[in-house]
Amino acid sequence: MRQETFTILFLMRKGRPKKNGLASVSARVTTGSLRQEFYFHCEGRPELWNQKKERMMGTNSISLKINKMIDEFRVQILGIHSKLLAEGYAANAAQIKQRYLNPTCNTMMLIAGLTDYAKRRQAEVGVRITQRTADKYERLLR
Repeated sequence: MRQETFTILFLMRKGRPKKNGLASVSARVTTGSLRQEFYFHCEGRPELWNQKKERMMGTNSISLKINKMIDEFRVQILGIHSKLLAEGYAANAAQIKQRYLNPTCNTMMLIAGLTDYAKRRQAEVGVRITQRTADKYERLLR
């Protein structure tokens, strides 16, 4: 089995600074040929950004805060990636972003729950619901 590439890149949008002169920092997670952008709410001075190190230079409070946010984000993404691999999913960038934005929602659990629900409704045909209603749940599941 071929190992898929996995990279996390941090970049500052220097070309689009805001009115106050600060530019936003974003992250790009790439797995294979699929890439996803993550925007976390931090802004810094573009002249202090070092793209090679993917960090803010300087020791002022804003630079230290942004660097800390970058470190925390990297740890979160690596944790999500390893957790997805441990659960047996193909940890692609879209799944990583979905798990990052909504950690409690799991699509596979939703499908499994809907399957159980459709089976229970099928058992109630003739008692509480009609066959036509049970067929609607099966169609939804497909």
